Amino acid sequence: MVKEINFPKLVATKNTIEEYVDDMFKAIMKPPSDAHKVPLAIKYLFDLFDKEGKTHDVDGSILKTWKNNSFLARFWVQVITHPNFIFDIAPMRSVEVALDIISRMFLDSCSAVKIKFTKKSPVNRLLYTKEIENYRPLVDQFYSSVRDMPDFTRSELVKELEESGKNFSGLFSKSSTLSHLHLYAEEHYPELIKTLEEDEFEGNNDITDELRAILDKD
Repeated sequence: MVKEINFPKLVATKNTIEEYVDDMFKAIMKPPSDAHKVPLAIKYLFDLFDKEGKTHDVDGSILKTWKNNSFLARFWVQVITHPNFIFDIAPMRSVEVALDIISRMFLDSCSAVKIKFTKKSPVNRLLYTKEIENYRPLVDQFYSSVRDMPDFTRSELVKELEESGKNFSGLFSKSSTLSHLHLYAEEHYPELIKTLEEDEFEGNNDITDELRAILDKD
């Protein structure tokens, strides 16, 4: 009974903000172009997933889950659910509840497996069943467009990462970060070397030699 009473109110609220939610989703899933650049780090990561998936005969739905969890779920869901992470606004419980519903819709739209909703499904997930069907193709188009992006060199990737890092200058401790990276490299040295030596992207093994020199390995 409570479900039937609340649903019309939720639908009315949804209709009020539907245009903004739709614009947000399309902006996130906008394919790369000359006017809209997708970071090379994302292209590199997704290409790595595709390469490993092909090498190990990984199912396409699992590949999509890897990409979802590393980018859309890891970054965008957090931003949608907690806009105060990047904007100077005070969190409000009433707004957070609404954003939780939108972020859930976002995850359902990105799901590698089509979700079957029933009358017993939570009411907050039934709100966007129609929109989810419209958004799912946009997710697939985005992943395909990133895969079709032109190849790039390691120097281009490094340059972009360095430029991005300048925006956070002074916010993090460089020495602490390097210390944690050094400890990780020491602990996983054999696996790192093996992976770098097999990496086609780094054909001349410059990174491998640099890692050996940093860790003082023969």
